[in-house]
Amino acid sequence: MSSFSSLWLRIREPVDHEARYDFSPDLFVNNMPHEKIVDLGCGTGSNFRYLAPRLGRGQHWLCVDHDAELLEQLAPATATANTFSEITRNDGGFKFAGKNSAGSVQTLELDLASKLATLAIGPDTLLTGSALLDLVSRSWLQQLVTQCCSQRAPALFTLTYDGRIAMHPAHPDDEMIRQLVNSHQTTDKGFGPALGPGACAASKELFEAQGYSVAMQDSDWQLLPQHASLQKALLNGWIEAALEVDHTRQEALVRWSQQRLEEIERQALHITVGHKDFLALPPRRHR
Repeated sequence: MSSFSSLWLRIREPVDHEARYDFSPDLFVNNMPHEKIVDLGCGTGSNFRYLAPRLGRGQHWLCVDHDAELLEQLAPATATANTFSEITRNDGGFKFAGKNSAGSVQTLELDLASKLATLAIGPDTLLTGSALLDLVSRSWLQQLVTQCCSQRAPALFTLTYDGRIAMHPAHPDDEMIRQLVNSHQTTDKGFGPALGPGACAASKELFEAQGYSVAMQDSDWQLLPQHASLQKALLNGWIEAALEVDHTRQEALVRWSQQRLEEIERQALHITVGHKDFLALPPRRHR
């Protein structure tokens, strides 16, 4: 499975939260079971820190990731973020309380690529994840959808990359970069050949085939000059990915990268990265 550094997760979290689509209360909160929330590929807990303040009291989170080091950072990262007024550590997790929300968090180290079926998902479960589905294969996604729909559990997956990249000012090689990056996105990230930019369409198709109602909305990153650290990290990742796909483009890629890094230093670059959030509701919860 792919691993992500805690630094990358930390610098992207504010942008992730700003980009996310807030589904209307009658579509989201009123249809959500609060008894149990299973967060797949949770990292250091960004998805939890965004959702928990919106879900009221009585929440019981199971935060799942294959990276034990990231899981160990979930509680301290939450305390540092000041999302809640009270954090109480206990064996395997912590309790939290805030102005309008309270509950508990348990962490679970698990290889989701091979052991998804071991997760207990019931009709009282909200299945969720962020920046995950573009990394998985269609067969893995089908297993996830089948497991979720067999229990008629709702699902909320956010910040799934959809293949769109735009930059201002434009550069003649922007489209070449986008195509190479999107090609790399479909390589194996530990779950088999990844869906990459096709993940949103595949998710909608598979859930709707089970009779679910799917609401899908854009949740694009808007990386402005004040996001210079994330812009640089993103560009470096793109160049690395592009070279893995086609090393013969190295000279053009280096020129493109140098110009873009100069624009970042001059606070002159705006990057849009396309993502989508979707909420999938079973027939009995759909109004």
